[in-house]
Amino acid sequence: MKKKWVVVIPCGLEVIPTIEAAKKQGYSVAGVDQNPEAPAMKFCDLGIVSPLNDFEHILYVLQTNKIVPECVIPIVSDKAVFPAYMLNLQFGKTPINPNILAFYSKSVLRNTLNTLGFDNPFYFVVDKEGDLKHVPLKSKLIIKPDDSSGSRGITILEKPNAKNLKEAYQFALGFSANKKAVIEEYIPGEEYMVDCFVHEKEVKALLVSRKEKIQDKVSILIQTVNEQEFPYAKLKKLITKLSKALTYPGGPLHIEVKLQDGKFYILDLAARGGGFSVYNFYVKKCLGFDFVQATLDVFLQKKLSQKCGTFREGLIYFITPEKAGTLNNLTTSFQVNPKKDVLINYYFTKGQSVSLDVTDGNRLAGIYCFAKNKQALEDLFLEVKSSFHQTYA
Repeated sequence: MKKKWVVVIPCGLEVIPTIEAAKKQGYSVAGVDQNPEAPAMKFCDLGIVSPLNDFEHILYVLQTNKIVPECVIPIVSDKAVFPAYMLNLQFGKTPINPNILAFYSKSVLRNTLNTLGFDNPFYFVVDKEGDLKHVPLKSKLIIKPDDSSGSRGITILEKPNAKNLKEAYQFALGFSANKKAVIEEYIPGEEYMVDCFVHEKEVKALLVSRKEKIQDKVSILIQTVNEQEFPYAKLKKLITKLSKALTYPGGPLHIEVKLQDGKFYILDLAARGGGFSVYNFYVKKCLGFDFVQATLDVFLQKKLSQKCGTFREGLIYFITPEKAGTLNNLTTSFQVNPKKDVLINYYFTKGQSVSLDVTDGNRLAGIYCFAKNKQALEDLFLEVKSSFHQTYA
């Protein structure tokens, strides 16, 4: 019997549940990553070592191995979205989408939202230093690389001037492959992480979480908000309108929004699930809706097998270094057991050097807690958080 293949891009830890689910359904899996030691590579039937943006090389390896995949799935990576689209297009698995770059480039997203009439902060796309002179310096600004993620390369200027704007622009370019920066008006207000699943032009699952950030850059606490606290219906209409306008064929969407004076401002939009176990764990625990299986259903053009269950409160808290130096250990006295709705993920190794840099990559561990109501959630979280201890050389 001829093998049926699914291709996954890239091959980080977050991809392993998708590989396991695909194999359980009888598919062979090819994985793509530029790192031959990527954690999920060893779970794949074929590992393709390649830069994620080298579409032609990935295609060559697949064709050399006589593989015509049933689908190519980008998982928790902005950089995987465009090559996955191009491969699906090559193999006739998806229609042409003229808006695909809006899911990859912040400047294209801003321009597209403007064209479609969505609320937008004022913004400038800058690829030449000389163009900085056109940027108004009267209000708080945020400067971002055009094509980076994970809070890398971002600067927030409380009081912008010609000197610090130039420095922020140059810093952003260091994290941008296409050497562009997007300079935006800073929008005040509560920031929310939105994880939703779109199928047949309808939002089938929607989870909103409030974010608390360090220096307005990196989330340290993410906590669910329920329908009594937040205008879910209004946001659902906005996402439906947005996905139709962008001709999104369906699947997970990870969106960052701010709510100010009753208006939603879209800060970022990604055609993928959220990282740090949001996609493959957090959403499922809160909604009962398995994004991993639902994504396979949609990409394999099968009937959607997932439905939302009873809503549960949840939160994610990221432990960061207490100081710069060499981390000997991070320990906890809390005993995880089946009766406690707690997961602890560790992201560090003993003896590594840590800094106080404000980036996603500087997180030491993630605490995931779930409960039937907010009070029970808070009690559980405080119990877990207080049990941790950091030691340094």
